[in-house]
Amino acid sequence: NSIVKSIIPHNQELPDFFGRYARGSKFDRQVKFLSNLAQDYGMNTRDAEHLAKVIVIEAKAAGLDPILVAAVIKKESTFRKHVVSNRGAQGLMQVMPATGKYIAARYDMDSFEPSKLKDPTTNVRLGVRYLKYLTSMYRN
Repeated sequence: NSIVKSIIPHNQELPDFFGRYARGSKFDRQVKFLSNLAQDYGMNTRDAEHLAKVIVIEAKAAGLDPILVAAVIKKESTFRKHVVSNRGAQGLMQVMPATGKYIAARYDMDSFEPSKLKDPTTNVRLGVRYLKYLTSMYRN
């Protein structure tokens, strides 16, 4: 619950925020929740919907909670997809180029180019796999 509270915009009440997403399949509810969350942080509707689907699909494939992934994105980039840190971490999940290259090779992903970290789908895909790697390495 504290992870969820950390990603809800401060101007939203928790019960009201969740009440908006009570209908539909679990996948649809999660996508709607995350899409609206991304929009609340300034992302446009089309990008937010696409990102929400990517988060849910990638998180589920890795055995992670999509809310955890969204919390990392909120903390690392506040849903700003082109942000770059002063150390060089890029995108929504603030993936370092060397980390992206390592994770791409470890998980037999397509050839890696640092410029791909600017693509939200690639960034989330790599970031989720890295998060899974870390949770496995440190036993959750």
